[in-house]
Amino acid sequence: MKKKICIAILAVVLVALVLFLVFFMRKPVEDRKYETKKTEFSPDKEQLPFSIKRYEKDIFAIPIDSLAAGIEKLYGHYPEELIQKDIWHNQNMIENLKAYLEDPVIRNIYEETMKIFPNIDELTAQLENALARYQYYYPEAATLHFYTLVSGIDFNSPTVLLVDNNILIHLDMYLGTGCKWYDKSGIPRYISERLDKKYLPIDCFKTALVYRHFPDNRNVTLLDYMIEEGKRLYFTELMFPDSPERDIIGYSEEKFKWAEKHQYEVWNYIINRDELFSKSDRTISIYLDESPFTRVFQNSSPGRLGAFIGWKLIKSYMRNNPDITLDQLMNNIDSKDILNKSRYKPSRK
Repeated sequence: MKKKICIAILAVVLVALVLFLVFFMRKPVEDRKYETKKTEFSPDKEQLPFSIKRYEKDIFAIPIDSLAAGIEKLYGHYPEELIQKDIWHNQNMIENLKAYLEDPVIRNIYEETMKIFPNIDELTAQLENALARYQYYYPEAATLHFYTLVSGIDFNSPTVLLVDNNILIHLDMYLGTGCKWYDKSGIPRYISERLDKKYLPIDCFKTALVYRHFPDNRNVTLLDYMIEEGKRLYFTELMFPDSPERDIIGYSEEKFKWAEKHQYEVWNYIINRDELFSKSDRTISIYLDESPFTRVFQNSSPGRLGAFIGWKLIKSYMRNNPDITLDQLMNNIDSKDILNKSRYKPSRK
């Protein structure tokens, strides 16, 4: 009798333990589905051809009195965008290069860059991991080549640029918020706060590599632009699953918390004002342009809230349509279809 009672008690305990594990220890279904998508494979870095060449180091290492000969030796090691064929015979170009290398401001920027990036071991490791994931999603993609350079704090140029299969990285645009040259160049603080090396590998995907996978399509409505921005962020997040979401979009922790907290209000504001399908440049600008805050909301709000909402919408779409591949998502230009199938409906917090 006592044995039967012990067995019964043991059975009850086991059932209780199972119920605890099922109902209390598990993650929500949506979270688990999404997590699986981000970690469903083990990146194989051994098969990944990858290197970064430091153009700025090679250029600054050339003796000033033998620039032409030095450039000629480097030809073939760098793409045409950096060293054109026979450029060493162009005396005007050589003189311009000499002026660049001897400019005290440029030399100071180069020296500051070398302090932040004496080597690129950390960047290489970060890109290796992300590229291994990229290779998983796009196994047939052409090999990429990475090149670093110092442009002289050129605010009007992309910080990272994709040209054919080459990614050009302007290292001097990732020297940290406190870099004196950013203030002197007139770069707004809400932008310079993202000019930090922790954003560099993310930007290689978010502002460069992602454009390999956007079909030719002309965005027209606010929704079109929001969907495209959402795709960019979703694509990047898959490549950097361990990075905080705030780093993926480039928000401070405070700004990201505001966006999360007010997601319901932002979405309903757009819907209630019938702006989702607006073609107004002004409306699109309010939600997508770089700005210290989104001006129809509080000053404590982040800019680019349209991108944030678009990202949430894409996440909802992928959670609710688990058979859709990343490539199918990127090539779907029907914004209304994505909206409808996303079943996106943020809750009030």
